[in-house]
Formats: sequence, C-alpha cells, structure tokens
Amino acid sequence: LHFSEGYYDIEFDRLFVLRLLQLMNKNRHLFHLELHGLDELLDEALYILDPFLKCNDKLFSFDGSSNRIRTTEMNILMFALTRRRWPLRTLQLDHCGIDLEVLIEMIKLLNEKPKMTPRNISLAFNDIGDKGCYCIAEMLIDPKIHLEELKLTSNSIGKQGLQFIAAALSARSSALERLDIGSNSMTDEDLAAFMGILSTTPALIPNKLSFEHNRIGVYGVSVLGIVL
Repeated sequence: LHFSEGYYDIEFDRLFVLRLLQLMNKNRHLFHLELHGLDELLDEALYILDPFLKCNDKLFSFDGSSNRIRTTEMNILMFALTRRRWPLRTLQLDHCGIDLEVLIEMIKLLNEKPKMTPRNISLAFNDIGDKGCYCIAEMLIDPKIHLEELKLTSNSIGKQGLQFIAAALSARSSALERLDIGSNSMTDEDLAAFMGILSTTPALIPNKLSFEHNRIGVYGVSVLGIVL
C-alpha cells in the first residue's frame, strides 16, 4: 500500500483506507508491507494493523517510510513488532523525521525484547545526529541483538557520532554484513578517525561499507586502501 502525499484527499479517503487495513488483518500470506504517506492516519493505521503485525508469521519486511513518525507512532509500531513469534527480516523507516527522542523510544522497546530486533534496519534521511549514534552504538554492542545491516544515510552525523559507531563495531562479537553512512558530510579527517578505530579489530570491519556522497578526497581514499 503506497499513499503518495498530494495525490489523494486524506479526509475523503479516510474511511476507505482504514477499512482496507481492517480487511488486511485477515490476510496471513503477505510477505512485505509498505505504508507510505499516511502521515496523520498512521497512528490509527498501526492500531488497526496491530493483530496483523503481531500474528502474521510470514511477514518478513515492513516499510513505513515517508511518514511523520513521532513517539506515539513509534511506540505502537515497536510494541507490535516485539510481540511477534519471529523477528522481521527488514524494517525500513526512511524519511520519517525520526529525531533523538523518537530513536530513544525505538531502542528502549527493542532492548526489552532484543531477540525481536529486525536483522536489517534502515533509518536513512532522518535526524538522528551524534547523540542518536550513541544510542545506536548501545544497540550494536548488545550481544542479544543480531543486527546484520544498518543504513544511516543522511542523518546529520558528525565526527563524534562516527566515533561512537566505530567503537561499537569494534566491540561486537561478529561483523555487520553492511553499513551505509553516506551523505553525512564526512571529511577525510572524519574518515581517518573512523577507520583508525576499526583498524584495531580488522575482523569486525563490516563486509560492505558505503560512504557515498561525502566529502572524501585523495587522503581519505588512501586511508581506505591501507585499512582495507
């Protein structure tokens, strides 16, 4: 289900949308669910979908991108996802306006049921910042959380936040499969500090690293060549 803002009248279609979601609760064969552009309907939609999110064991991927997610919506979503029998494979919440307060709520609820943390989490194009990276780092080093891929593209992450992430990666019991930290205005110096920390535990460097759309020059590339 993909609702693009500007292409429909949310007030006119409200009952139709909510009724459609009610009918989805009877479907136990969906593997992937996308809810884009619901905005002010999102909390109602998540309440309605609560039984579906909890009980559909075949659902492996949820994409709630392009919605404004506040603490209330995050609480409803995480409450449902952490009470499933099996964790999701992928959780994607890009372009959702997630800030430090909302991120703290998300990680708090995941910490209560760490084994229900999705294997792949995408939080691209939000506003996590350096303080948010400290929270992410705590999740990365939790041995009960089996995260494999993490996408933090365009999250206003600076040198301090990168160091939090690097230190956490170096303290894990196994390497991430993929880490994406592109579009965070990373400089050569930031990259050197980040890779310097990772170089202390080369076996724990993520198998795939993405630094796209940062301010990395010749020096940064040479650092990557030495460490990798």
